[in-house]
Amino acid sequence: MAYNLQKIEFLDGTQYRIYGTPVTERQYMSGEKLRLQSDAIDEKIRIHQQTPWGTFADEVDNIEVLSIDEIIARKRRSVISSTNRSKTMLYNYARSNEWDYFITLTFNKDKIDRYDYKVVSQAVRKWLDNTKRKYAPNLKYLLVPELHTLKKGETTPAWHFHGLISNTGDIKFTRAIDPHTNKEMFTDSGIPIFNFKSYKLGFTTATPYTR
Repeated sequence: MAYNLQKIEFLDGTQYRIYGTPVTERQYMSGEKLRLQSDAIDEKIRIHQQTPWGTFADEVDNIEVLSIDEIIARKRRSVISSTNRSKTMLYNYARSNEWDYFITLTFNKDKIDRYDYKVVSQAVRKWLDNTKRKYAPNLKYLLVPELHTLKKGETTPAWHFHGLISNTGDIKFTRAIDPHTNKEMFTDSGIPIFNFKSYKLGFTTATPYTR
């Protein structure tokens, strides 16, 4: 069954989306069309890189011959589509759940290689697992990695994470203190800012979440 109108009910309202091209339930739920397109383009790139065209053409008569530029362009479009779908899924998940805090986790270059995504993501995962085990077994979280603006002297930007958490249990928070004024910190709208007491990898903030 195909449709071009989608209704999404969130905790704080309802959203309607109209598609220019009808979408089947199978395509929407599994992302099969995008996955197959991406796999096919990856395969064409592999063929360009590894297979002599003469030999390959003898074996496959109905291959769609594309220039490498066209293959790269199609792959780029596929990646953009996949990225947009990921953003939509994160947005839907965020709006469909209750959250207690908006958080930021950064990394001190003297304590961890903050330029290596694999290293920092594994460190955050370990911290979250320890936090759940010690303080909040029902902790719920949604984290998104982001690159800092490239700083002077850096050849690659550092990573940090933004996110939403709830069911914080017995997690220990302390008030965030401005290092310049030695006063407690607030957002521009007057909401108090906190730090995670157990996070030792860098600077953190945790701000009570309001929709």
